[in-house]
Amino acid sequence: MDDRTTEIRQLGPDLFMIRTGFPQVYLWRDGPEITMIDAGFPGDGPALAAAFAELGLPTTALRRLVLTHHHEDHTGAAAAVAGWGDVEVVAHAADAPIIRGDRRPPRRTLTDEERAVFERLSAGVPPAPPCRVDTEVEAGAVVPIGGGAVVLSGAGHTAGSIGLLVRESGVLFTGDLIVTTPEGPTLGHFHDDVALASRSAAALASHDVQLLCPGHGDPLAGPRVLSGLRAAPAPVTRPAP
Repeated sequence: MDDRTTEIRQLGPDLFMIRTGFPQVYLWRDGPEITMIDAGFPGDGPALAAAFAELGLPTTALRRLVLTHHHEDHTGAAAAVAGWGDVEVVAHAADAPIIRGDRRPPRRTLTDEERAVFERLSAGVPPAPPCRVDTEVEAGAVVPIGGGAVVLSGAGHTAGSIGLLVRESGVLFTGDLIVTTPEGPTLGHFHDDVALASRSAAALASHDVQLLCPGHGDPLAGPRVLSGLRAAPAPVTRPAP
């Protein structure tokens, strides 16, 4: 994975996206404290630290790591990032035992098309190292980001998938429940329960969202940005290095 490049994009005064090839993570700055949403592939720790340096941020400014679900492209560098300093690791109670390594993830149920894509995307990616979870949350909890970010259920992608809605600014982080393509926002891929994921995505789309920050694909801004949410998953490809 050494041939992957890192992209840094500022999405707002205190919001940044770091894309380490296929995975992407977000940083929210509240004064001197940083919250990171997701942590990329295993081995992405140095790239994330380099991105902090490019932004003029010490890694010791990281105070919180929120994991939207247990998949390797979101928790891969979590253990490394959690070791940067006094970092609180936050995840849903249903996915926390998998993130800690106390329980194996459920076997994926994939269509033939999904399986071919999944095998291509996951080629050479090792399992995520176990990472502690300090705070287990449920839907309705509030994370102190941007004046308060409410935890929304993303159940269906995984049992403990979550979204985060920063109500004051209308920023929604969706993990992999909702992703974006050139055609717009769509239901994500590789769900544990597609019907439940569809219902969870519809619930997220009912909120007043001004900026959509998906786990994969470009962020989208504008009023009613989720009004055109498509139910059918679109093909996924890993960007060329």
